[in-house]
Formats: sequence, structure tokens, C-alpha cells
Amino acid sequence: MTEEQRSHLRVLEEDIAGHYVSSIDIREDEDTKFVDIFTIFQVVHGYKQLTESKANVVADNDTYVLNYKFTKEYSENSSEDWMVSFINYANFEDHMNDQMNFFKKSFEDKGKK
Repeated sequence: MTEEQRSHLRVLEEDIAGHYVSSIDIREDEDTKFVDIFTIFQVVHGYKQLTESKANVVADNDTYVLNYKFTKEYSENSSEDWMVSFINYANFEDHMNDQMNFFKKSFEDKGKK
């Protein structure tokens, strides 16, 4: 992972444009109980500055969708903290480029027939 890619993993609270809990799951074994909370965040780097300046232009490469799964054991006598057990980051620009390349290749392949 490059330093630039790593820098995009850092999320400031002020850059969160929206978020919600997508699901809450409870898992139980014989003696152990866990809760999993799945969340989705939309992050725009520089979001606070954009909203304060009333600007309505956001660069695609600054927009990310983040998926997190937080897990906690809640069995009797457990004092475990919440743990991030899954992370998935998607950059809007990368996603759109992948889609455009797929369609471009599909059209090129059809032209060869």
C-alpha cells in the first residue's frame, strides 16, 4: 500500500458526510455471546470546509464509502471492548473508472465480431 493510499484511510470526524447502521447481528455459542454492528459511512475529505464555504463541488477522488463491522463479546463476566473486525474502503473515482473500463472493453469486444 502506498503512502497516499494509507493517507486516505485516515478519517477525521469532520469529514463524515453521512453514516448509518446497516445491521445488528447477535451470535451465540454454548457459553459465548457476540454482537456485530455493521456500519456504512460516506466520507468526503475536506467536507467541513466544503460545507462552511457553501461549495457544491466535490472531487470524485475525495469521496469514499467505508464499511465497518464492530464486534463485542457480551457474555456474562466479559469486559471486552469493541473491536473493528472488518473494514472495506471504496473510492468513488476508482469504482467509476472500473465501470467505464468494463463497458469500454465490452464495446470493443463487440466491434471485433
